[in-house]
Amino acid sequence: MEQMFSRSSAGPMNTPISQQLLKKSAVEYGLPQIDMIKPRLVICLGKDTFNALRASLGLGKVMTVEEGIEQPFTYRKTLIWLQAHGYAWTKQSK
Repeated sequence: MEQMFSRSSAGPMNTPISQQLLKKSAVEYGLPQIDMIKPRLVICLGKDTFNALRASLGLGKVMTVEEGIEQPFTYRKTLIWLQAHGYAWTKQSK
């Protein structure tokens, strides 16, 4: 979901994307892609992307990466998994 913003958003590549836009992307792009492809597993890189998919399905957000890793969820027959995303994970794990 975040990838579709990185090519079209103004400003530096590290500019944060709002949860509102991430959720909209999950509803309009992410879930339809899952419905079409029907993967067994979707890996969300980072807590914000994971929470956007959760919010699009009416689920509450997780507060930490560790909490999200412990709480994968299922959408239809697809397991949605959180994976720590680069620098943020190394900062948290120190």
